[in-house]
Amino acid sequence: MTPGADGVRRATRLLKATMESLTPAATEHEHRILDHIIDGQTDSQVVESFGTDSPRIAADATALVESLTRALLGEGTPPGEPVADRHRRHD
Repeated sequence: MTPGADGVRRATRLLKATMESLTPAATEHEHRILDHIIDGQTDSQVVESFGTDSPRIAADATALVESLTRALLGEGTPPGEPVADRHRRHD
């Protein structure tokens, strides 16, 4: 086993664990998109694999990557979205 392969497996586990921790929970559709990304598919290949509504799939993939990135960086929910346990006044 190569060091690179170990890193890929660790990254895959981290992405999948992060995906499971998202709030709201990730959909089956989003899990399928992540699987294609983990498999190394390009954006256009991911879109082709679904076969329908290309702009929607591309937007879903972009939103998923943004959500995962925020979660991995510890940024949580984007500003303006209510979050439980935050002491924020909602006007």
